[in-house]
Amino acid sequence: MKELATYLADHRFAELFREELGWDRCAGSLATTVDDRRLVFDVIAHKRGLQVLQCAAHRQILLNRGLLRRAQRAIESRFHEHIVIWCCDHPPKQVWQWALRMDDGRRLRHREHPFFSATPPPAFLARLVGLRCSLEEEADVSIIDALRRVRAALDVSAEQNLFARWPKFAERSDELAVAMSNGEPGAFDEFVLLHRPLARHYSKWLQHAYRMDAEEAEQIAMIGVMIAARRFNPERGLQFSTYACYWIRQVCQRVGPDTALLIRLPAHIVQRFFPLRRRLGRVRLQFGPARANEELESRYLNNERFYRQWLGFERAVAVRSLSDRRECEYRQARRLSQDTPTPADECLSHERDQIVRAAVEQLQPRDARFVRLRYGMDGLPQTLEEIGRADGITRERVRQILERAEGRLRALLHKHA
Repeated sequence: MKELATYLADHRFAELFREELGWDRCAGSLATTVDDRRLVFDVIAHKRGLQVLQCAAHRQILLNRGLLRRAQRAIESRFHEHIVIWCCDHPPKQVWQWALRMDDGRRLRHREHPFFSATPPPAFLARLVGLRCSLEEEADVSIIDALRRVRAALDVSAEQNLFARWPKFAERSDELAVAMSNGEPGAFDEFVLLHRPLARHYSKWLQHAYRMDAEEAEQIAMIGVMIAARRFNPERGLQFSTYACYWIRQVCQRVGPDTALLIRLPAHIVQRFFPLRRRLGRVRLQFGPARANEELESRYLNNERFYRQWLGFERAVAVRSLSDRRECEYRQARRLSQDTPTPADECLSHERDQIVRAAVEQLQPRDARFVRLRYGMDGLPQTLEEIGRADGITRERVRQILERAEGRLRALLHKHA
């Protein structure tokens, strides 16, 4: 099977059928026009009249399942029983296509198997072995046997689906992606606006989960679209919608709660408790409040930390307004201390600063200098790499020195306290 994978990766289909599978040599070509596209098919092998054709096409054609089927109907009158192999070099992709004529004699049942040439599905390779004809059985193979082997290999559901749902949209997206990678002015803006429906689709999750406004949720999802557009490489062969869904989901999970909630919650709290809150809501609607309380108690019965986090989460989510006088949150917010520090706070902060600086001076000279540089006591904070570059040592060595110095500094501050 490794040999078969090598032939597929290099697009050496003629050698694959003639040398590995034992099919007969054949030559010829057929040119046809489908949807204003000129396609040239080369006949590379045959077995008892069952032809194998190869067509090198643009990657946009390989995304269009309908175009491939219309092309197969066009060549069906010339080659009654056949296999069509569509291939593309940039990126290396291929589609194996076969059609079975139904019993009524008019309709065709198409089968397409698309995959990236470097990573063919193992199940497809295993079925491809069934097309091999050895020298011993060459005399006994008939057209019926060849059709039976081809049907066993290709008349199954494909392991992958690389076809675009809307081919025209995918073609326009690919054109703009290439123009964007070439630096054409205005291509990025047009590319992002073209995929605005993708952002609108994923923003529905924010509307459902956090009851956000539709327009606000869509703007958050558009941030993910723009991040994905800057990172997208059309030469990899993926559709942008497949690539962008990861970045849109990440932005929605990170930015969505911060925008929807009046009180910011840590990301791990949101990811842990919001699904639980929705589940408890469904249980409460279906079985009543008592069942929901029992399930919640079973979770925090032996976990006091979970109980504290859950209570804080519930209080934060329950806040609806900090500006409406009729809401209790407004009166509670008015009682909170102001952010402006008082003179007493400034005096205590200055005193703590003096104590820490005095403790730092008691360290070794190099340790004290590293601590001051790291924490910006004499200017802007510096990274481990910047500190090490000045002294000619690695950042790991700087980290070890700082760890030792911080341990001594904690001991000195503990004695002072």
